[in-house]
Amino acid sequence: MVKLFKYWGPAFFWMGLIFYFSARSRVAVSDVYLIQFTIFKTLHLIEYGILYVSLFRAFRNTNHDPDWQNRARAFILAVVYAATDEIHQVFTPTREGRIRDVFIDTIGISEKIGHSLIKNGKGKQATILTLSGELGSGKTTFVQGLARGLGIKKRILSPTFILSREYLLKNSIFKKLIHIDLYRLGEQNKVESLGLEEIFANPENLVVIEWPERLGLGLPKQVIRIEFKQMSETERLVSIKNLIRVT
Repeated sequence: MVKLFKYWGPAFFWMGLIFYFSARSRVAVSDVYLIQFTIFKTLHLIEYGILYVSLFRAFRNTNHDPDWQNRARAFILAVVYAATDEIHQVFTPTREGRIRDVFIDTIGISEKIGHSLIKNGKGKQATILTLSGELGSGKTTFVQGLARGLGIKKRILSPTFILSREYLLKNSIFKKLIHIDLYRLGEQNKVESLGLEEIFANPENLVVIEWPERLGLGLPKQVIRIEFKQMSETERLVSIKNLIRVT
């Protein structure tokens, strides 16, 4: 029993650490996607490499099988754990276990847009961004990056069932970020209950609307339109209209 704990304890402890940090929201370390990608993928390789070594050590010292079998077992177990860890990240805000996000950094784009909106200033009405695209195309991930660019540290959750969430902004030309998700807009959730006319009229509001097409003709003319299109399993196209500049 002592021998099992001595060699398997570190392996399970390391798996627990990986699980813990995978449940934490990812912190941006660079505005350049390639640098961000390289840093995090290198860290992934290191953490799973350590897991493989600890598993091989545990197998090797608790049975009498040939080393090649122990290496194979350790490798397979490390790969399976890595796969389950990616699935686990799907349920963590600002973390996505999706292959297609290797090529498109939605969060990085939206952080830059957040900075740009502050630089461009506010108008006579609310600044409104509409996000269009199929399910899973990255709309909510975009809002998470936008919020980060505006200095919001809270976890951003999609308001699918309650239709809208508000976040107070500090040290910004806007006072509120209002995130609206109209995916479940229907008879029981009438648009009148949202008070959109008042929200749109306030120039201190920054409003982001997912599924704007469900409003019909209820949108103001001056909006920033952002469309997400999945090009393939590993790529998606993000198009932006009416944004003055992104720096």
